[in-house]
Amino acid sequence: MKKLTLVAFAAVAGLSLAACNQQDRTEVKEGAQAAGSEVKEAAQDIANNKDVKEAGAAIGAAGEEAAGAVKDAAQDVKKSAEEMAADAKKEAEEAKAAVGDTSRGGEAEKK
Repeated sequence: MKKLTLVAFAAVAGLSLAACNQQDRTEVKEGAQAAGSEVKEAAQDIANNKDVKEAGAAIGAAGEEAAGAVKDAAQDVKKSAEEMAADAKKEAEEAKAAVGDTSRGGEAEKK
């Protein structure tokens, strides 16, 4: 008899927990759906906000300006490097001429 009472109590307790869990799950599901709707609405509000759009445009313009500045700087560096190479070559040729080096097809190579 004790076993039957214990089984019956366990069955009633199990059904109560199952019903409670279903209700809890339903409430959690509804809460999640409501929160999802609110997040979606807030995201749309942000996306359509005039200030946010202006900030996005300003960021895009700043990015374009920065890219242009980097490109200009790279061109300046390239030009400076070319000028420095030309100057170094000229100075090397002048130094060779000053000491009488004729190694480019001159008499020193033939010997």
